[in-house]
Amino acid sequence: MTAAQLQRLLDNAGKSQRGMAKELGISERNMRRYVSGELPIPRVVELAVRCLLQHSNQPCRETRSHK
Repeated sequence: MTAAQLQRLLDNAGKSQRGMAKELGISERNMRRYVSGELPIPRVVELAVRCLLQHSNQPCRETRSHK
């Protein structure tokens, strides 16, 4: 995911960088750095953002089963 794609996702969902950072439990500074392209976006952050936006009113479900 690129910085522009991340910002576009946030914009389309009506989410602020600050709000998404809080939902993810990461610092606002890191979120700003991801969106600016200063830091590469970790895959886990990409997946968490997509999950939160896709399931905004319901918890994210695991895709792997635990034995």
